[in-house]
Amino acid sequence: MTGSLVVKNPFAGAPVRFILFTPMRTTTIVTGLLLFLLAPLAFVLDKTIKAGSIIAAVLGLLLVACGLASTTVKSTKIAAHVAVVVGLLGFIGSLFGKGGLAFPNWIAALSGKSPDPHAAFSQMAVFLLCGFFVVRSVLWFLGNRSSRKAA
Repeated sequence: MTGSLVVKNPFAGAPVRFILFTPMRTTTIVTGLLLFLLAPLAFVLDKTIKAGSIIAAVLGLLLVACGLASTTVKSTKIAAHVAVVVGLLGFIGSLFGKGGLAFPNWIAALSGKSPDPHAAFSQMAVFLLCGFFVVRSVLWFLGNRSSRKAA
């Protein structure tokens, strides 16, 4: 065929391939563990227990439970949908702080002018982890749907 276009695989890099093609169960458990570990890390850094840390730990435990519950095909479907809802709640919930949107708090924490930088960084970590998880889950759902149509 003349004039055919050869496109390089954009996911050829090893780190990207590892993240995108890791089984969803593993991604759910690892994301849940990282969220859960935010609570002790925030406690060690701040020396107080805050509600945001407890929320991150609960989100993490729910994600780990969903990952561990996905052992069969049917339970994987149910657990994956529950996990995405948990991740979406964490993503949306981390956008808001005490005084409205959290972005000004994050900018203040990054510039060193925040009154509570540990809470802002913890909230930003929840936002990033849950956002990554939701995007990864949507890509997984779309891949499953396209593979079912192809079969």
